[in-house]
Parts: sequence; structure tokens; C-alpha cells
Amino acid sequence: MPEASFIVAQAVTLAVTVAAARAFTSFDGIVDALGFYGVYHSNPTNQLIHFFGVPFIAWSMTLFLCMLEIPFVGPVKLPTWAGSRLTWALPFLLLYVAGYVNLDPVGGGLYTLVMYFMYLTSAHWVTMDQKKAQLASKQTNKYSKIHWYGTGQLLKLALLFHIGSWYVQIHPGHMIYEGARPAVLDSVGGAITSAPLFAFYEGLWYLGLHKEMQQQTLAKVAENLARICAEGTVQLRACGDSV
Repeated sequence: MPEASFIVAQAVTLAVTVAAARAFTSFDGIVDALGFYGVYHSNPTNQLIHFFGVPFIAWSMTLFLCMLEIPFVGPVKLPTWAGSRLTWALPFLLLYVAGYVNLDPVGGGLYTLVMYFMYLTSAHWVTMDQKKAQLASKQTNKYSKIHWYGTGQLLKLALLFHIGSWYVQIHPGHMIYEGARPAVLDSVGGAITSAPLFAFYEGLWYLGLHKEMQQQTLAKVAENLARICAEGTVQLRACGDSV
């Protein structure tokens, strides 16, 4: 019988995947996606925090997904270039590649290289950790079962970076500097899909690339901000600043 933690991990992963898939189909385009996220990230310090925090969240999430095999499929060996096992990380990666390339072929295509690097490194680390767990099992009791998370060391590391990154973004980033609640509270799918690409584009804009899209995004942010402030449904410090 599967471990309780394995069942919980499967349920959470499935829910997050469905939320992400729905979000990708709800955006009218790349400017719409970036414009949604930008409303909650107008403060320069908060933007800097997210520029580093979001990649750590994405990477730790990929590391976690590389541990989690897809149920009812069985152990499937993949080519070396794609990792060692078929886990949730691969369909999740393909979902994001398809979603980002559909939103913006150029920017999405460039960010695909970043996501693939996260996937390859995570798959490699998980493979090494699983081998350590197997070796430890043979040394103690050859009949003992290997946990889905291997030795547990990588899982602890992933949780440390994941929770730590969320804390830094929510407390100092949003509560102190931004004066606005995180976008994830308004749309889980919208936040987890637009955040990585938004952080990536901030890097491109800083380098002077895609400046036309930056202006379009800023205009969309201003439009969304004016609507939200007029409705009064969400409390944003930016609404007071814009009066």
C-alpha cells in the first residue's frame, strides 16, 4: 500500500497541475499574463526579491516533482537527456513549455532553456539520492522498501528553499515593501504560471531587451490597477499612491 505522504503529494501535484493548465488557457496573451502579475509587484525592492525568490521556488518544485513517480504507470526509464525516470516533473515541464511558447514564442522559447536546466539538474540529483537510499537499504536490510523521496535529504533541502523563498516574498516583499497581498491569493494558477516568466522578463528588460513589451506590460498594469482601485475589492498601497 502506498505511503500516506505519497498519496498527499500526488493529490497536491494534481491540483497544482490542473490550476496551472486552467491559467494558461485563461490568459489572452503574454501582456495579459504579465499585466496580471505586475499589479502586485510594482515596488522595486519587492521585484528584486521575486527576481531571486521565484527561481528558487521553481527549482525546488522541480526537485520535488522529480522524486514523484506518476501512479499506475510503473517505473519507466527515460533517455539520459530526459532524466532517469518518468516522474511528474516531465509532464509539468511540457505543460509550462507549451503554455509559455503559446504566450510568446521568443521569450517562452528562451525560458524553456532555463526550465530544462532546472529539470536536468534536479533529475540528476534525485537519481544520485535514490542510489544512496538503495545502497543504505542493502547495507541494513535488503528487503526494506525505498521511500519515494529517497534518503529524504533532498526533500528537506527542497522544502527549506521552497518555504524560505515563499516567506521572503510574502513577509518582507509584500507585507513590508509592496503593501499588497500576494497574487497567489487571488489566483493560484495565475500566479504560479505568470511569476516565473515575469521574473525572467524583468531580467531581459534590465538588459534592455524586449522594451516594447515592457511598455505594453506597464500600460496593462496601470489599466488593471485603475480597475482594481475603483472596485475597491483588493487593498493595495499602490491605489493610495495613484490618487
